Amino acid sequence: MLYFLCGFLDGFSWYSINTYLEEKLVHQKLQRELGTKRSKPGRELFARQNDIEMQCNKLLEQLEEQLEQWIQERMLFNVKWVL
Repeated sequence: MLYFLCGFLDGFSWYSINTYLEEKLVHQKLQRELGTKRSKPGRELFARQNDIEMQCNKLLEQLEEQLEQWIQERMLFNVKWVL
């Protein structure tokens, strides 16, 4: 690679540069694949946490509605006693 920078372009330097670039490309692809594999469980976990939070909110709303039904008061009848 130093030969390339200095302007000495023979067959060996092209081969070494090409080999270096190919290796770098392979490593970058591998790094990208590993990054995708690493982030996938995190995304799945985040999505699952959102689902659970939505279910929890729905259950809390249902519970609140039920409590409101129990708290309501109405006078059904009135009884007067005379002694």
